[in-house]
Amino acid sequence: METMSVTAVGAYFEALADVQQVTVTSIAEQVGLQVKYIWRLRTAKIVDPSARNLRSLTDALRGSWEDVGVLLANPDATESDGRARALAWAVESGMIKLEDRRLFATASSDDLNRAAEYLRDRAVERQGNGRRR
Repeated sequence: METMSVTAVGAYFEALADVQQVTVTSIAEQVGLQVKYIWRLRTAKIVDPSARNLRSLTDALRGSWEDVGVLLANPDATESDGRARALAWAVESGMIKLEDRRLFATASSDDLNRAAEYLRDRAVERQGNGRRR
């Protein structure tokens, strides 16, 4: 498997977690994986991830198995491709409204990073208050 495509899948998972305001940590724990697993996907430390783990993460994040397959099959897939597919899937599946997606599409990389950080902080706060989504 190509390094870029694995990184794209890690970005896909991370973006879906951000949209749903859940932490990647909580999802990894939910499916029984080490917390480092998604980070290792994002940094291409896992070159050949197992289909079972990818499927578990996809299902837990209510993602598209087809999107994951397309990203893995494309050796040139980038983090941006992973995020774009996640946002498109989130719109298509009703996780976010189309208007919200336009905000993501027009934001700079710095804005997206800040927004993701904000969403992750909110997810941590919600978990600290005993509220789960």
